[in-house]
Amino acid sequence: MKTIHLYRVDKNRQKRGYQRNYNLIIDYAKKTFRTYINPFYWYTGRDDIEVNKKSDILDYEKLLVNNGFIQVESF
Repeated sequence: MKTIHLYRVDKNRQKRGYQRNYNLIIDYAKKTFRTYINPFYWYTGRDDIEVNKKSDILDYEKLLVNNGFIQVESF
């Protein structure tokens, strides 16, 4: 299974008091993807890619849908 994980670290975590990191996981073999928000931040895998803007992830979601990928709740 070839997967890629894009994530954005919450920049407002100091002001808010907790983290809301935005994540996008793509499974190319099944042509599916999943988005979620979590407070966890310890991504060290080679398939983990940090992006600077949340809009980059949202734009990529649109691109995936236009190319026939399906959004799922879990893998």
